Amino acid sequence: MCYDELDPTEKKIFLDIACFFGRCKRDYLQRTLDLEERSGIDRLIDMCLIKIVENEIWMHDVLLKLGRDIVVHENVDPRKRSRLWDAKDVYRVLREQVTGKVESISLNLSETKEIDLSPAAFEGMNNLRLLKFYYPYPREER
Repeated sequence: MCYDELDPTEKKIFLDIACFFGRCKRDYLQRTLDLEERSGIDRLIDMCLIKIVENEIWMHDVLLKLGRDIVVHENVDPRKRSRLWDAKDVYRVLREQVTGKVESISLNLSETKEIDLSPAAFEGMNNLRLLKFYYPYPREER
């Protein structure tokens, strides 16, 4: 687990996977990355930070927590973090003035109340590169 040994692009991919893509299809993740970043996936595999199981990205829960902790420790103020996934933090950021620090937002809409998604909510987000609002599919009972 050598996060510090990763280059900036690889760190970015590691944090994206930990915060948003911990259990997704490799093809889906690659569509969100540019060509330079796609090679970073292989480096994370080589360093055993992720693995591919049946074409699905898999990151151990400890590493998921590590990645999220790294982002949370960027700043106590969620408006000054690079990635947001917690519904309360997303609400706060969309309600208040935002700096250009926020790069990615993922929001499970089943965890929210009504939210103002007017274009004005995103005005200060000059570095926003990923915006994902979703309802999770219910898991089948076995």
